[in-house]
Amino acid sequence: MRHAVVAEDLGEAATNPVSNLIQFRLQGIVTRATIPYNIPSAGDNDFTGSGQWQAGPAAVFMVTPVPGLQTGLLAFQLWEFHETRSDAQDVSVLSLQPILTKYSDKGWYIALPDTPQTYNFETNEWALNLGGVLGRVFPAGGRLGTATGFL
Repeated sequence: MRHAVVAEDLGEAATNPVSNLIQFRLQGIVTRATIPYNIPSAGDNDFTGSGQWQAGPAAVFMVTPVPGLQTGLLAFQLWEFHETRSDAQDVSVLSLQPILTKYSDKGWYIALPDTPQTYNFETNEWALNLGGVLGRVFPAGGRLGTATGFL
């Protein structure tokens, strides 16, 4: 069984919220952990932002149980740690994104959408996103391109 542990430079993690601090790979299984963060960039507009600096843990687990089928889960939690507005609401949000993609031999695939299901601990409410994705991977100028439609 091949096993590798990679710890990336924390300097990149400070500037790139999707960088992976730790990555574990076991035969057919991928797990990663990182620290995502949100920077308040909406100014005084309550509609477009929370007015809070936010950070928390994140992890992803993916496995390919059979060829052509990818399954997994992305989970992350954000808490506020600094207000930029005195009237800013508290933030405690858990996001769960199930990963399920079925690939065909002809380049077609069908998948769950890349949108997480979100639970807000401050309001005790879920935001559920339903639907699916239908797409095709194809060669384009020596690289791979993707055409995607949402169901």
